[in-house]
Amino acid sequence: MLPIADWNEVFNSNWAKSVVAILGSIGAVGTAVWWVLSRFYRDRFKNLAQQAKSHRSQLADAQKTAQAGHQSLALLQQSHKQQSREIAVGHAKIERALLLLSQAKDKEVRYLQEGQRLLMQRNQLRVELVHHKGLSDTLVSQVTDRDGQLQTVRSELDERRRELDRGERRIRRAIQLDGFLWTAKALQRVPRFRPQSERRQAIISVVNLKGGVGKTTVAANLGATFARRGYRVLFVDLDLQGSLTDLLLPLDKIKMLHANGSLAQHFFDAASVAPTTKLGGFVQSVCRFPDGGSVDLLGASDNLGYTELTLTLRWLLKQGKSDNRFLLRRALHRPAIAKKYDIVIVDCPPFVNISCINALAASDHVVVPVTLDSRAMERVPVLLKRVLGSEKFRKSINCDLKILGIVANRTYREKLTLAETEAWSQLGTRCRDAAGEDVRRFETTIPISNEARDCNDLLEDKPPNSKATLTFAALADEIEQELPRECRRPATTLS
Repeated sequence: MLPIADWNEVFNSNWAKSVVAILGSIGAVGTAVWWVLSRFYRDRFKNLAQQAKSHRSQLADAQKTAQAGHQSLALLQQSHKQQSREIAVGHAKIERALLLLSQAKDKEVRYLQEGQRLLMQRNQLRVELVHHKGLSDTLVSQVTDRDGQLQTVRSELDERRRELDRGERRIRRAIQLDGFLWTAKALQRVPRFRPQSERRQAIISVVNLKGGVGKTTVAANLGATFARRGYRVLFVDLDLQGSLTDLLLPLDKIKMLHANGSLAQHFFDAASVAPTTKLGGFVQSVCRFPDGGSVDLLGASDNLGYTELTLTLRWLLKQGKSDNRFLLRRALHRPAIAKKYDIVIVDCPPFVNISCINALAASDHVVVPVTLDSRAMERVPVLLKRVLGSEKFRKSINCDLKILGIVANRTYREKLTLAETEAWSQLGTRCRDAAGEDVRRFETTIPISNEARDCNDLLEDKPPNSKATLTFAALADEIEQELPRECRRPATTLS
């Protein structure tokens, strides 16, 4: 480090003075530069201040614009929320429509398909809503369609309710009948009863409201007797046990007919659906006699009871276009059957069911077998008064039906005992009181006979002087005399 004296020398030297002079010059130049720079930057700062003021004004305008934009955005958001609520309401309506459609049980499959279609449409609507395409028009159209569909469903439901109401009324009326099926008014399209003079044929029902009186035995032997005289006989077995069929046909034949659907129950079932069903396809040939007589059979089995129940329910509920009480009349009164058979004998059940009414509605005559005991005789006046003599029966079922007569069956001997004679006389009085007029009682009585009841050889040749042959020949003579002349065969003697 230099001493102070040395420093003074340095300052007093020429080069130091030159340096000082230079520095002074630099100071003057610096002052001038500062003045120039200060004037430049002052103007510059003014310009910057003006720009800053302009920018602040633009910023304020921008803030106002942004605020207006926020308000517009808020309005758009509110509008979007309103549209979302409308969409939700539309979806809720669609869901309610789907729920109502799904509750219609009888249209379940169709409604499930409709639900799938609605789901697809809903998905399509969602896509359209996302893209803001046709929102309002589509929703209005869909709602209109759903309203139309709902109206259709309501109409269908109303129709179902009306059908249920009609069914309930029919059931109440059926219950009020209390089993008296013959008292109900006939439905439309009832086949006309063709008189015997037009058909040249006799239809005879063998009926009694008491079982075990020998209806089947009487019917079978009468038919066989007429066939031997040259009559073309058709047996119709309507007994629910099929007893007449068991007598005339072997068991394997009956099983085959049942399997092929060729029995009386099959005919009734087919004819109740198709009134044009022909009886000939269900009739079986049983026997032919040399003099032209023949025996055919419309057989039955115990399954006839099930068909009977079905026919009754269909008729009571008025299902179908025909009255099931007149199926046999339509079939037996056709010209083809009338030309083929001279006598039709119907073996009826021991109560008035729809099969028995079919027989009575088709028949010209009634034969009433009866045993001379109190229980059996009690049912004959009931039959005459409650059924055959009923005004409702004659008006609704058959006003042309005639009581051919009452035959005493299973007596002890050919001539009645005193007790049987008394019972037979009392029966005549009770029948007259029930019918309001005398009722024919056949003179021929049918005694208990194994030969008459054993029908295994019913259609075989029998001795002309056998008791059973002579008895039923006499009864056939009485019946034949009551038939119209045009229904009789020229030959009336036993072959």
